[in-house]
Amino acid sequence: MLIGKTWAQAKKLEVIRGNWMQPPSPLEPGVKYFVLAIEAMGGRTEFSCEGHPDGFYILFTHLRPEIVAAIASVGYFTIAITRHNTYRLSLLGHEHASFRGAPAWTEKYKASILRSAAKAWELNLAAASPPVNVVEEPAAVVFDVDPDYHVGGIVPVGEGKEPT
Repeated sequence: MLIGKTWAQAKKLEVIRGNWMQPPSPLEPGVKYFVLAIEAMGGRTEFSCEGHPDGFYILFTHLRPEIVAAIASVGYFTIAITRHNTYRLSLLGHEHASFRGAPAWTEKYKASILRSAAKAWELNLAAASPPVNVVEEPAAVVFDVDPDYHVGGIVPVGEGKEPT
């Protein structure tokens, strides 16, 4: 398994993250599986929001382009390159009923989409990462970002100055 937990099990974990703008705090339940999976594949998450009920997103960095492409090819999400080698993962139009015949967007429908997406990630992306053991209560992680980090455009993963 990608993270050793299903989406429903990951929702119950105590997952704490912080970044250069936000102090460490518990993640919202719906993003936990995907944050842990991105980290298991080698990425680093910066921001996330479960959406209430819409607006689900995760911003992440440090993931090899071929893994980002594999995530996009699974479906359920769109991935955009924002800036400074940061990717934005968002739900693929479900929230805005852009699919013909899509039911009304509700918390229940969102949960069913996220549960299905997590199953698809398990089936299609587990080979993209080494097996990991998910700690029931991960430690808080805070990243200090050097203001000169990635100045001047996109720097491929593994190149350039790493944050301290």
